[in-house]
Amino acid sequence: QVLAGGKTYNTVLLTKEQAEKDAHIGQMVKNTPEGRWLAFSVTEAFPADTAVSVTIGPGVPSAEGPLLSNEAQSYGFSTYAPLRVEEYRCAWYDDKCPPLTPFFIRFNNAIDTKVYAESMLTVAPEIPGSSGNIYGNTVNISGETKGRTNYTVTVSGDIQEVFGQKLGQDARLTFKVTEA
Repeated sequence: QVLAGGKTYNTVLLTKEQAEKDAHIGQMVKNTPEGRWLAFSVTEAFPADTAVSVTIGPGVPSAEGPLLSNEAQSYGFSTYAPLRVEEYRCAWYDDKCPPLTPFFIRFNNAIDTKVYAESMLTVAPEIPGSSGNIYGNTVNISGETKGRTNYTVTVSGDIQEVFGQKLGQDARLTFKVTEA
């Protein structure tokens, strides 16, 4: 039984050939003795940002003998959420943002560096010597910021995360650089 968001999902058992077509599942099948794995797929996609519960049994046969399981076995996971900005601030300080302090933008999912382009982040006014670096779900922007200046970082709606989702619309984030 597979439940997600209060709904029961239909499942289809995968054959060994079907399972081996998937790079991740296929590797697990190759590394597991025959008769000791089970692979299935749901017939429709799960909604984003949802807890999923999978229950198998009771009555599952055993590879060790003729007995069937007495209890159900369950596990759970969550689907990834749509991409969003979770937090932004000066990287080193919570209450102040002195000149030369990098800006920190944290997303809920890791950014896909293969499709990222520098044009997806713009800063106004321009920061001399600026550079943007991506570390998983975090973007750091550093450079020669001036004191008593407000900077607006625009994150393009085209920025994409590792699950293929885009932000969808531009996000404008304001960073207030204080005095030195």
